[in-house]
Amino acid sequence: MNKVTEVIKEIEKNKNPISLSKESVEFISVISRVLRPKNILEIGTLHANTTLWLSLFAEKVVTLEIDEESIKVAKENVKKAECKNIEIIQGDVRRVLSKIKEK
Repeated sequence: MNKVTEVIKEIEKNKNPISLSKESVEFISVISRVLRPKNILEIGTLHANTTLWLSLFAEKVVTLEIDEESIKVAKENVKKAECKNIEIIQGDVRRVLSKIKEK
């Protein structure tokens, strides 16, 4: 088992009640595994559970989160997973999205 899947299992044990269901995350993962997108934009990071799953199947995942505490936890989880293809951006999607489009 690699670091990413280890951290995913750890996150799932301490699941936040507003997280996506395990079935939803698995469904999104299956789609990503089949399509193998180059880039993924995720809106709403929370603790990076879905973000980490997506990172297994895309070259880069950019994820947006407004909540400072969620970003702190997500960054810790990404660091623990030693995942290098995730960029976490803090801010309101209504303001940040236009800046991402410019990239």
